[in-house]
Amino acid sequence: DFDRAEEIKPSYHGGLEVFLGGKYALRGGVMHDTYRQATYASGGLGFVTNKLGFDFGLRQMVDGGAETLVAFSVRLFVQ
Repeated sequence: DFDRAEEIKPSYHGGLEVFLGGKYALRGGVMHDTYRQATYASGGLGFVTNKLGFDFGLRQMVDGGAETLVAFSVRLFVQ
């Protein structure tokens, strides 16, 4: 909502992803939300083939409150 410019606050994100053996993904990152004054740490694991992929992720608020997000996804690649 850019109609209320005084309420616009940035958030900062950073992270890394490493592929192991060409099929396994290991992810980690951090985020700071200046609107909520909260900082989060995240991590995830993934498995990818030519036909499908599985991902698991966890985001934990480490400053500014108590919040946890758990995510799981399945992807099917159609060629």
